Amino acid sequence: MVREIRSAFPDDPLMVELPRWFLASSRQSTGTEVRAEGFVLGDAFLVLRGSQALIEEAEGFAREQDKPYRDLRDRLVRDGHLVQSGDVYVFERDYVFSSPSAATTVILARAASGNQEWRDQRGVRLVDSLED
Repeated sequence: MVREIRSAFPDDPLMVELPRWFLASSRQSTGTEVRAEGFVLGDAFLVLRGSQALIEEAEGFAREQDKPYRDLRDRLVRDGHLVQSGDVYVFERDYVFSSPSAATTVILARAASGNQEWRDQRGVRLVDSLED
């Protein structure tokens, strides 16, 4: 299924198709794998419904600098954005994060650089696409 983000105005001359970004990762300690998809929206990042997030937090994710992301994960679970399905969380609806790194950190339950982790369909990292 391919979804595109387009302007609300079909005849808008500024209408642009945004590239879709993919995240695939696993937690070695459990073998749990997750996949997520999304779009860059300026400085923000939209994670699409159906994307997955790891339930188990990585060792060291309890550090003070990670607290805002842990709190956000807790809120997303509490508010029904993230729902447990087997051994992963699943996004029940699209969610806009403040940055690609915020999305990645919440999804992987560890400190992470979204620019390094998100890749396009060809495998090119987000950071490498920004250099063009």
